[in-house]
Amino acid sequence: MTLVLTFALTALALTALFWGVSIFIQGYLYSDVADRLPLRALVGGVAIACVVTLWVYANTRASHKDKYGTLFEFSATSTREITEFEAVRVDPRTKDAKPKETTVKYHRLSATKDAPFVDSDGQKPFRLSDSSTITSAILVTDEDGKKARFDAVMDRKDKTLYDRGPNRNDPVQFREQGGPRTMSEDALQLVASPNSGALVVALLLNLGHLLAWFLVFWVVLRYSIGHSLTFTAILGGATMFIAVPLLFNLNAVPPALPAAATAPAK
Repeated sequence: MTLVLTFALTALALTALFWGVSIFIQGYLYSDVADRLPLRALVGGVAIACVVTLWVYANTRASHKDKYGTLFEFSATSTREITEFEAVRVDPRTKDAKPKETTVKYHRLSATKDAPFVDSDGQKPFRLSDSSTITSAILVTDEDGKKARFDAVMDRKDKTLYDRGPNRNDPVQFREQGGPRTMSEDALQLVASPNSGALVVALLLNLGHLLAWFLVFWVVLRYSIGHSLTFTAILGGATMFIAVPLLFNLNAVPPALPAAATAPAK
């Protein structure tokens, strides 16, 4: 779904919504409907469509998924891409307070986003665990040449199991020892760092979206402040948590194909 189509359909749908609903609601709440209501509805629909389309563009073209996502869902971080790491393996059955650690080096087969990590022989893909060991940490060489250790988040009750959330299906997280950075099982090629700038942008997009709804109801469609706040909470909230995530998915940029897949046949 293109951004142009997203804008056009959003503007059309909101214009029809504002026009149709306001004819009924304003006639019920007030003595009369606002003058030039069709034009006001069009202005309101276009205004919010602009905000939504800008938000969709910013989030779907960001460095990682939901960098500027909806409230409570955005991941305001910056990322550094890596091509190799060392997996720290331990035997979870050992009774030692500090079990013996072994390390295995892994590298990416290619530069594509979804390329797997394999061992130094290029034979075995990375796995969190096998029949006798689990990955307790990941070692990453930083740009200054120093190694950073990212410890796997383990279950609080059973330290031989990973913490996969209440439903036991979340990706395993790795947290930097003595630092704020993180890695995730489903994106091992990325080291994520907190980013205050991205946080500000994400909050501005979320709050700006709600502000646009309020101003359209109050200034453009001529509802009272109280009614504008109520309709913003209902319709703006529904748009934020239902429609906008759907538009994110429909406008997601597909990952690049591996070089072998895009090379012309000989």
